[in-house]
Amino acid sequence: MHRIRAGAAVVIVLLLSSCGDGRRRGTPTGDAGPGVDSGGPTVDAGGSDAGADAGGPGGSCDDLPPATVVTPSVRTAYPHITVTEVNGFGVRSVNYVITEDGDSRGPLIEVLVEVENTTSSTECDFLPDARLGITDLTGLVETPPYYGEYVDTVTNDCLGPGDVGVFNGLARGVTEASLATESSLFLDLSPSTIGTNYRATDGPTVLSAEIVAVEGGWGVQGQLSVPTTVRNYNLTFYARDERGLLTSELQAYPRELDTLYAGETVAFETLAPAPCDFVEHLAFPSWIVGASSGFFPSFSGGPDIDSLQAARREAAARLRAPAALP
Repeated sequence: MHRIRAGAAVVIVLLLSSCGDGRRRGTPTGDAGPGVDSGGPTVDAGGSDAGADAGGPGGSCDDLPPATVVTPSVRTAYPHITVTEVNGFGVRSVNYVITEDGDSRGPLIEVLVEVENTTSSTECDFLPDARLGITDLTGLVETPPYYGEYVDTVTNDCLGPGDVGVFNGLARGVTEASLATESSLFLDLSPSTIGTNYRATDGPTVLSAEIVAVEGGWGVQGQLSVPTTVRNYNLTFYARDERGLLTSELQAYPRELDTLYAGETVAFETLAPAPCDFVEHLAFPSWIVGASSGFFPSFSGGPDIDSLQAARREAAARLRAPAALP
């Protein structure tokens, strides 16, 4: 079950990131339905110039390696790194983003993996085991919202057959030079499904979502329609550049996680910007049903997956924060 998530840290210098040649905006395509479907909605580049005078970032955005498709149908800019995935999940794309922020632990690497459930069953509660060469990666899987057999008011992380999610694995100390010598990426999503799970369809619907130029880069802003009163609502976006690779994680917390009331239309905008332009995004929402009560519900029985995932998020936040300066 999802809880408050740490926002993405501001990137100081991005060595391997993304951008398109233009500054684009668009609107969701496909059926967002009640709530937001993962693997969509994506935002089509579509049309007009969205901020030619915004003074957005350049430099490394213009010198990215081209993407190619390697066996078995994995899009990547680093075809020399072989991807091994177990447990029946296919890998659609992999990108490696390195941030130099002066941290004494070394650069931050984000390994962004777009995964698809190619099995015939719904799998949930992921605690991934991932390694880039011998470097352990800390992260979780962002998924469409589901409810469980035992908890039907807090969205859970699940991938049903055909669903698409994103694993964002973090580590420190991987440089651009060392990335060039890596040969393997191992990913075991390690689901620990308990009970029956089903797609949550009573959450806010994205009415509009535009890619916009903002101070320091690019973000997403738009509006939600709220059919059911919820709280702790979070939207996590993953930006996709013109190469077809995921490049940045963006967070939006409409009304700062407080109550969104049924019948409202609520504006949202992402926080820390993507340093480079992008043309599409994947959106993953989470929420708790009902008005704010001043506390989060607790759950008992079986392994405390929620606590383990919370610890994983805290560890990821510590890796993101450039706190250990020389």
